[in-house]
Amino acid sequence: MNEPLSFAEAAKTSGSDKFHQHGYHRFYPRHLVRFKQQQGNLVEIGVDEGKSLTLWRNYLPLAFLHGVDINLEASGDRWCVHRCDQSDPQQVRALAERIGSAFAIVDDGSHIPEHQLLSFDVLFRDLLEPGGVYIFEDIEVSYWRRGLLYGYPTRYGIYDSRGLIEVMKLLIDWINREFLSGADRAALLARLQARGLRESTCSAVASIEFAHNCIILRRREPWEEAFDGREYLFADQV
Repeated sequence: MNEPLSFAEAAKTSGSDKFHQHGYHRFYPRHLVRFKQQQGNLVEIGVDEGKSLTLWRNYLPLAFLHGVDINLEASGDRWCVHRCDQSDPQQVRALAERIGSAFAIVDDGSHIPEHQLLSFDVLFRDLLEPGGVYIFEDIEVSYWRRGLLYGYPTRYGIYDSRGLIEVMKLLIDWINREFLSGADRAALLARLQARGLRESTCSAVASIEFAHNCIILRRREPWEEAFDGREYLFADQV
């Protein structure tokens, strides 16, 4: 049996823009290499020409690949494409129920922050396995102040509270909520909920990595719950 390709090799030979344009091979391998010989499901929102499906088939030789696209439904050897509009919460919930579980989810869909957050709130909590990895691609749209993308207006910009990046920055504080006063914690949760994220979704996040045009999150594993609910040693300082 041939050795599986490295992520860089798989991305380059597939023709995917994950290599040629975005350079995601700089970041993804250290998060995904542990899944290279693992069975299970990988989900990618946004299929386009299917180049990334080829990438994942070559990089993860034992995985089953679930593509998600608003206009396409198809299937083949170790892959299928589900028709789903990621801006529709009912369709996204039905997708999670249909697939059941996944060790990795990659959002390369509409890139519209509201859609990214809606999908994340459902799929991170209800589909991603403990220890699994969730990746947002093309986060650049959160910086756009004008124009259209797939017919949706992009009226965001740096520090816009509706942008994906600003919401993910709030999640950094939520991961560190142990060190917040009760009032600050309640205010932070209200801001996250205003952007459509449930408390249970936020609390399932173990870590976040911000990189060039992508954000990579890991779902918390059960053993990490031992760190919840502790009394902060320096509570009188906050």
